[in-house]
Amino acid sequence: MNAPDILHLLTLQIPVGQADRLAAWLGEAVDVAAVEHTRRGAASAWVEVAVPDATQARLIEAAARSAFPVEASRIQVQTPRDWVAACQAHFPVVEAGRRLRIVPAHLDPRPAPTAGRSDVVVQCGLSFGTGQHFTTRFCLDALDRLADREPGASVLDVGCGTGVLALAASALGFGPVAGTDLDPSAVAQATENAGLNPGIPPPSFLVHDLTAGPLPVRADIVVANLFSRLLVDYARRLDAAAGRWLLLTGIQEPETDDVLAAFLPLGWTVARAEGDAEWSGLVLRRGGR
Repeated sequence: MNAPDILHLLTLQIPVGQADRLAAWLGEAVDVAAVEHTRRGAASAWVEVAVPDATQARLIEAAARSAFPVEASRIQVQTPRDWVAACQAHFPVVEAGRRLRIVPAHLDPRPAPTAGRSDVVVQCGLSFGTGQHFTTRFCLDALDRLADREPGASVLDVGCGTGVLALAASALGFGPVAGTDLDPSAVAQATENAGLNPGIPPPSFLVHDLTAGPLPVRADIVVANLFSRLLVDYARRLDAAAGRWLLLTGIQEPETDDVLAAFLPLGWTVARAEGDAEWSGLVLRRGGR
């Protein structure tokens, strides 16, 4: 799929102590990658997101202003190349779990291999998911833990974004692995990222909107890094797609009980729950512990 000719760059000025929260919220609630800019000693920081549609940029601007103490904002036209370059500057190597390392594709030379870790190479683009946020790290760590318990299990990543979780699952030996996303550009980027990892069996990536109908793939393990409202409203669709395990995150801590209330009556039990005081993640197992 061709990239858009122009992007609408939304810049939000916010007190420096709120910048991380705003960037995380943009990634989870709005599903766009954010870049933070700070200056030494400054009281304010700047958080930027780029989207192809001007109306979408204005809606995100309004939502951010209603949820955070935004001091100022502006929308500018920019090329995708400019935005990706800015994103790359803020995308470090990320080690996750015991056996995974997420490596930015633009690094030249690539970092030397780390003993005992499999590299997953990801190109920073317009989709969310580079392994830096708690929710992505939680899923990576949960997959790493399940690799010993469920070797060769099938995996479905719902809302795959860059494909980083599906690629990590393949690197850990799960299979077959599939990913779905409602955004065709995300599926195209995930497929491109699969091509950057010739040593990893390529997952299948499909365009699918969870709100539009049942998931097209069933798997032993379903990963859903979505926001809480989607998890709650479409719990039965996720339940129908999952065989033995559900990895759920994108959940703000106060909403954890709402998510549990949607899944526990369907026969799931909590195998693991973690949080960072702002976001939480759940590993659910079907039936008994």
